[in-house]
Amino acid sequence: MLCAYSWYKSDGGTCIAESGMGYNWFLSAAIPRVNKLSSDKKKYIATNLGVNGLTDSSVEQYISKYKELANGDWKNSMIFLVSINPTKGTYSGLNSKIDSFNQRLNNAFIGYKNVSFCDTNSYLKEIGFNSNDGLHYTEETSKMIYNRIKKCIYDYYN
Repeated sequence: MLCAYSWYKSDGGTCIAESGMGYNWFLSAAIPRVNKLSSDKKKYIATNLGVNGLTDSSVEQYISKYKELANGDWKNSMIFLVSINPTKGTYSGLNSKIDSFNQRLNNAFIGYKNVSFCDTNSYLKEIGFNSNDGLHYTEETSKMIYNRIKKCIYDYYN
């Protein structure tokens, strides 16, 4: 989990996360915490879901909620929807569901001016990644994800 490491703070970032949480936590805890941030802390909002949010019905819930946020509370922010990332080993069977979820999420926001999809999933598959248990990433891989998110933000504006 990216929030387990403090290096993101050097860029002035705020990390809001809980391990093992899904859609209900996103609604009841994450969104209210983001909404309480000052506007300068919400200039860029990067959301990175884990496999706990991965069900066929939840992708539609997330899409609906992200659209509501993009047109409402987060309309003055640039939202980067970060892909759910790949798994290994005994969890590798989730990768086809991850790919489907990511594709549906990406496709839902084509044409939105304040929403961009950041595909860290394909990036990790291409360059390789490390995980101690097939699901949770090492600090090195977490740093690669973080740097890729920063590149998505940079590329969007350049």
